[in-house]
Amino acid sequence: MSEHNKAAAVRLFTEIFPTGTYEDVAALVHPDGVGHEAPPGSPTGPDGVWRTIQFLRSAFEGLSYEIHHAVAEGDLVALHCTLHGRQVGPLPGLPPSGAVVALRMMRLLRFADDKIIEDWGIRDELDLQCQLQAAVAPA
Repeated sequence: MSEHNKAAAVRLFTEIFPTGTYEDVAALVHPDGVGHEAPPGSPTGPDGVWRTIQFLRSAFEGLSYEIHHAVAEGDLVALHCTLHGRQVGPLPGLPPSGAVVALRMMRLLRFADDKIIEDWGIRDELDLQCQLQAAVAPA
């Protein structure tokens, strides 16, 4: 089961986030799925993940994920990955910069009933802010 979960987690980020459909999300995310870093009041389950995907696609042209490590044990999958893209849409507190960015992160996903039911993430947001501010800093 661990290898199946690992493949599903990798697919979510490498295939579905960049180009997948809502139906693809619903096939992988549990109806009761929770994103623990989502703002209060955010939808749960596939609706919440789809909302995040739409936001990221509008913020980053050419959105893609590079998976550096994927480790699975029991019902958990840990990913060390990097989001790549050109910032063409606003981010909270940051206007579009046109900068090409690489956002490093760690994800921990828990599975139940063969679907992702919990997700935790840690992103290097300070590095992202430095990349975006460097792109718009006056020469």
